[in-house]
Amino acid sequence: MAVAFVGAASSVGSSGPPASAGASSTESPPTSVAGRGAPPGTIGYGLAEPAGSLPGVETRDDVAAWSRIRADVAGSGACWLRTDLDTWLMRAIQGLDWLGTPMPCATSPGSPVKVLAILDSQTVWAGLGLCPNVAFSPAFEARRRDFTLDDWRQLVRCVAREFAGRISAYEIWNEPLLSNSILGYQDGSAAHYVDLLRVAYAEIKAADPTATVIALGGSDVYAGGDQDRLDLMRAFSSSLVAMGARQYADAISLHAYPWGRWDGSVWTSYADEVAFQEQTWAKPVWITETGQRATDGATQTDYMAAAYSTFVQAGIQHIFWFSITDQPDGSFGLRDRPVEAALRAFALGQAGGGDARRGAADGVVTPERTPLRA
Repeated sequence: MAVAFVGAASSVGSSGPPASAGASSTESPPTSVAGRGAPPGTIGYGLAEPAGSLPGVETRDDVAAWSRIRADVAGSGACWLRTDLDTWLMRAIQGLDWLGTPMPCATSPGSPVKVLAILDSQTVWAGLGLCPNVAFSPAFEARRRDFTLDDWRQLVRCVAREFAGRISAYEIWNEPLLSNSILGYQDGSAAHYVDLLRVAYAEIKAADPTATVIALGGSDVYAGGDQDRLDLMRAFSSSLVAMGARQYADAISLHAYPWGRWDGSVWTSYADEVAFQEQTWAKPVWITETGQRATDGATQTDYMAAAYSTFVQAGIQHIFWFSITDQPDGSFGLRDRPVEAALRAFALGQAGGGDARRGAADGVVTPERTPLRA
């Protein structure tokens, strides 16, 4: 979706290409790789799907739709589902015993699916439905956009207690610098984001000490050549750390989209931004969104092989493909496309200490696609 950044300082989904993005190139990524690598079998793979694309749980068709999502997760070699925490996810967790588990990942058909829930604007808008017995402020009761820090505290306390043991990780806000992510106390400022993170960390850990709290909300690692945009996010991230945000996070999240390009500038930016954020926070990095439209340049499978190889060798602990189904901002969906089987081949290859070449569905996953610089 096309969006703007907050000048000085929503739901899960791709942030939209900057104005300078969109030109495609066929230049291959470099073949050499820098990075320490992640131990085989330790990476948690997942799929990201906007809450607005999730089914209900009331009808037989709803249950069948959820079963297909479960099959997509396992079929892509993943065991995590990332989405916004709202009443849709609430009802699904309450109605489906396989959705949400504290157990280790397993990717066989019929395995439980772990949940990464985003606490964001959709959570706030759904607050009265999620927590009908909580006495929020009069302003919040009338207009959710006026939520206060205390409203946020009560909301997070309520959902953290309700879903303890069913939600394994929480991501605090989605892309907080986007103009359509600004809501109430979340005004795009670093100071207010640190407040939201601090409160959420305390409430989540009090309810479930094993839950993972993820900060930063998905800072971009490529912006289509818009260096000002990357500089803004670097400044925001550095400000958060300077204000003490590191002590309220178990990990940080980044988002990676090439926006139709396939040239060295993409891979250089991926490498530089991942390194900067990891060094700034000294925390594990989760790529909570990455993907490519089926209509862009190289195939989705080409992109997956290049990007995932980059992330694995950079030591990334969790990688989420966006998305299961196509979205209003493009054909990002993996369902019924070759990339779904290729993702599973990659995940199984990593778990076995191998590589993405084995079993790739469409034969285009090659070791030459590793894109980090030497």
